[in-house]
Amino acid sequence: MEFLSAGRGEARRGGIRPEDIEGSIRHPITVALPLDERVASTAINQGVPLVLTHRNSPLAQGIVELARRLLIDLQPAPEPAVASAAAAPARSSGLLGKLFR
Repeated sequence: MEFLSAGRGEARRGGIRPEDIEGSIRHPITVALPLDERVASTAINQGVPLVLTHRNSPLAQGIVELARRLLIDLQPAPEPAVASAAAAPARSSGLLGKLFR
């Protein structure tokens, strides 16, 4: 699993476009985070996460989308069901094992 998050807005200032990055590394950008210095600075100065104070801003929405995708992709795969009794764990010969035979 590979994730790439890139800032948007730099292309307007003569920076590298997200499409150029994708072409160069041959991998899609998962989430493009917009440049919003006002929202980021306010959150930093207040000491409060911007996803709480500016939840409707494009920057906060991008961060939430990145977190959502990470959660989905990082969840462990479900364990396969045990098909036979042979795969069942051995029973204990102790007191509890004798009670639950």
